[in-house]
Amino acid sequence: MWVPIFWRCPVTRGCGPLGTGVLVFRDGTEALVEPLKFGGTGTDSELLVHPDRLPEKFECGNLNMPGIAGLAAAAEWVLEQTPQRLQADLVRKSDRLLAGLQSLAGLRLLTPEIPGVSCGIVSFVIPGFDSREAAMVLEQSFGIQCRAGLHCAPLVHAALGTESTGGAVRLSVGAFTTEAEVDQAVGAVRDLVSEFV
Repeated sequence: MWVPIFWRCPVTRGCGPLGTGVLVFRDGTEALVEPLKFGGTGTDSELLVHPDRLPEKFECGNLNMPGIAGLAAAAEWVLEQTPQRLQADLVRKSDRLLAGLQSLAGLRLLTPEIPGVSCGIVSFVIPGFDSREAAMVLEQSFGIQCRAGLHCAPLVHAALGTESTGGAVRLSVGAFTTEAEVDQAVGAVRDLVSEFV
């Protein structure tokens, strides 16, 4: 059985602060990995080389204490809510968003229609309308934050045939998204489609 040497995970999707994450090593494997940065440990200032013991081996300069505190608070909150409850809530709101967008003529949904299964992201294109312009209109006219473009996956967009629309518009829901906000997003996309298509 294959066992990973280490596991890394950004935690922004888990409500952690931007730029925070975790890195977990299998016992005894931390010696196989060299740090990318060296300098000021604050604990062994007299040494000319960076310490090789944990955790100092991978810590140079000041620790991101606000990020660490935010990560701890996020983990505590997720455990209080329970991951199962948060996932069920995410799926419910995603299904609501997907159903609302499915009802709009002139919209091409790229998100698979699998009720009850979701990571909270719904992607779509408006044929003949640049997705980056659509995102700009959604933000400026409706206050809807979304992401548009190729999403670091140009080959996927080539396979989907979305290059002519500048990629796709991507809406997402999260733990703090309300049903009213989901409905507002669907209404904004409806208005956008009716005005420009």
